[in-house]
Amino acid sequence: MQRLLSIPIVALALAILPMVGCATADSTQVTAKDYAKPRETIRAAQEIGANTIPQAKLYLSYAVDEVNKANRYLKKGQNYEARLSLARAQADADLALTLAKERRMVQQVRQIENRIERLENQIE
Repeated sequence: MQRLLSIPIVALALAILPMVGCATADSTQVTAKDYAKPRETIRAAQEIGANTIPQAKLYLSYAVDEVNKANRYLKKGQNYEARLSLARAQADADLALTLAKERRMVQQVRQIENRIERLENQIE
């Protein structure tokens, strides 16, 4: 009998927990650090030329759009949505930065290969 009573209580608790989580989600504050990280990554990507690489430029624009969207959510008091937008902005900015770094590394490898080829030609 004791076991039968505990099953509905557990089921009720499991049903209520998500609602409690949703009710408290908007109370999560967006910190300056939450804003700073994607903006720093966007700036870093721009500094190494992400705007000159079509795919990186696309993800950079997504990141900027998400930061702007986070601003709008914050003005409406929708902190949870703002945090999600900032997380998406960070992911997009990271991808833009990675694509720009990849391009830079590929260029460096080509330069090294050209040097090696010139040196080999000098030896022959």
